[in-house]
Amino acid sequence: MKDEVEVYVCRELVTQDTQNGTVTVAVPNDQEHGETHLTVEVSATKPFDGSHDDERINNLALLSDMSEAPLIGVLRRRFLVRQVYTYVSDIVIAINPYRFYSELTTIPHLPLTTKPYARNTTQPHTFAVADRSFRQMLQAGQYNSNSSSSGDNHNANHSVVVSGESGAGKTEACKYVMRYLAVLSQNAQGFDGTNSVAQATRSLEDRVLDCNPFLEAFGNAKTARNDNSSRFGKFIRIIFNSTTGVIRGATMDRYLLEKSRVVAQSNGDRSYHIFYFLLAGASDELRQKLHMKRPEDYQYLNNAAQPCFTITSTVDGQEVVKVDDAKEFRDVCDALGHVGIDEGVQYELWRVLMAILTIGNIEFTANAEDEGCHVKESCTEMVTIADSLLGLEAGSLAAELTVHTIEVNGAEYPTPIPPHAAKGTRDALAKKMFENTFTFLVNAAKNSLKPEETESTDAFIGILDIFGFEIFTINRYVLFDDEVTVVHLRSSSGGDFNHFSPNLIVLLCRFVVCIPLLFLFSLRTALSSCASTLLTKCSSHCLMTTCLSGKLWTTKKKALM
Repeated sequence: MKDEVEVYVCRELVTQDTQNGTVTVAVPNDQEHGETHLTVEVSATKPFDGSHDDERINNLALLSDMSEAPLIGVLRRRFLVRQVYTYVSDIVIAINPYRFYSELTTIPHLPLTTKPYARNTTQPHTFAVADRSFRQMLQAGQYNSNSSSSGDNHNANHSVVVSGESGAGKTEACKYVMRYLAVLSQNAQGFDGTNSVAQATRSLEDRVLDCNPFLEAFGNAKTARNDNSSRFGKFIRIIFNSTTGVIRGATMDRYLLEKSRVVAQSNGDRSYHIFYFLLAGASDELRQKLHMKRPEDYQYLNNAAQPCFTITSTVDGQEVVKVDDAKEFRDVCDALGHVGIDEGVQYELWRVLMAILTIGNIEFTANAEDEGCHVKESCTEMVTIADSLLGLEAGSLAAELTVHTIEVNGAEYPTPIPPHAAKGTRDALAKKMFENTFTFLVNAAKNSLKPEETESTDAFIGILDIFGFEIFTINRYVLFDDEVTVVHLRSSSGGDFNHFSPNLIVLLCRFVVCIPLLFLFSLRTALSSCASTLLTKCSSHCLMTTCLSGKLWTTKKKALM
C-alpha cells in the first residue's frame, strides 16, 4: 500500500469490501507486537506477489508484476543491503548511496579470456555494462578483420548512455566505465607494469581524468540538490583497435551548456565553480592586475534572494566549509598545464572571466531626450575596468551596449535602445564569452587525447554523460544553447515523453537519451514504441545506465520521481 515516507510498504490484508472499493490492512503500532487496522481505498494498494521478495532476483524484467509498487520495493530491498545496482534487461539502474563502498569500486585485474561480469551469473554493475560493450566491440572487430574481403562488416562501435536526475552519480558512473575500459585494454596487452603499450593505455586514462578538474570547474555548479552538478553534457569516444582491444586515443564533444547560469542563479545555487575558485585562489599580484573583488560584490554572483558563495555542510550542528575553493583553483591550474595550456594562456582565461563578472556590474538608465539609455554614473569605474580587461579603447564597450546598429542599403545607422534592451545585450555578451571560453577548453582537451592518425581497425565505445534533470514546480522551456531546447517535465508527467515524436527527440537530444529517462518517468512504459523507434535510429549498439538518488528512501517523497 502507498506510504508517505516509504512510498510503498507491505501490509497484511485483513478484509476486503468489494462493494465500497476498500480494503482493511493490519498496520504495526507502537505497542510491542501490536497492530492497528486501517481501511484504505483499493486504488491505493497493489497485490503482493512472491517474486517481489525473491532475493535471487536482480533483474526487474523477471518480476511477474511490472507495476510501480514492486519495482520500487525491489530497488529498496536491494539498496538497503548495499546492492545499489539492478538490471532492467540490458539496462543498469544505479542508486547513489552517497557513501563509498570499496567492494563496488575495485576493478578485478583478470586475463581477457575471463568474463567476470557474465549475465545471470554475477550481480549487476556499471562495470558489466562496460564489459559487454568492450567484448561485443572486440567480437565485431575480429569478425570484420577475418571477413574483410567479403565486405560483410559488423558495426563495432558501441555507446553507453548515462542519464538520471541531478546528484544521482552520473559523472562518477562515467568515470568507472572509463577506468574499467582502461583496465581491459591493459589486460589485453598482458600488463605487468613494464609493457610500453599498456603503459601508454594507462597514460591515456590519466590524461582523460586530468581533464576533469578544469571541465568540472568551468562546466559544473552547485545546485539545490547537488554540490557538483554538471551543467553540460559530454560525449567521450574511447578509440580502440577493435581487433586487439588496445586503447589508441579519445575524442570529446560537449553540448547543452547552461549559459543562463552565468548571469542568474536560483536561491541556494552558485554560478560555475571557476568564478569562486578564481576569486578565492588568485595570488595578490593577479588580484591586483585583474581588479578582483569579493564574490558578493559581483551582480552575476549575487542576484538571487538567497545567494550562495561557499559550499558548506553541517557537522555536529556546526556549519563547516565543504569545498576549499582556493585549493580547487590550484588543481585547475595544474590540470590546465597537463593539457598544454601554459601560464600565459591561463592568465588570458582569468582575464576573460573577470571581464564577464565586471560587465555584470554595469547598469543603465534611460535618457531624458530620447528612448535610448546610458551607463549610470556610479558604474563608470566598472566600464573602465571592463574596457581594460577586454583590451578595448576607453568608452567602446559602453557605446556598443547602448546602441544597436541597423544596416540599410549598405549604410549603417546607430539606433539608441532602452535600458532593458541594453541589459539583455550585456547578458548575451557575457554568456557568449563564457561559452567561447568553455569551447576553447574542450578543444584543448580533445587535442590532448586524440590519436595521431586513424586506422581501418579503429572503433569506439562512446560514453554519453547527459547533465542531470531536475523537477520544477512549474513546467518550463529553458534554452541552453543555439541548437537544443530541453523540456523539463514534472514528476506527475508519467510517461508523457511518449507524446513527443521520435524524430523530434532525436533532433533535440542528438542521442538516445530519452530511453533511460523513460525508465525514470515511467518504468512500465520503458519499452514503448517510441523508445523502440529511437533505438533503430542509433548507428551503434547502446547500453544504458540509469542513475537514481539514494535519498529516495531517506526523504519524504510520494512518488518515485
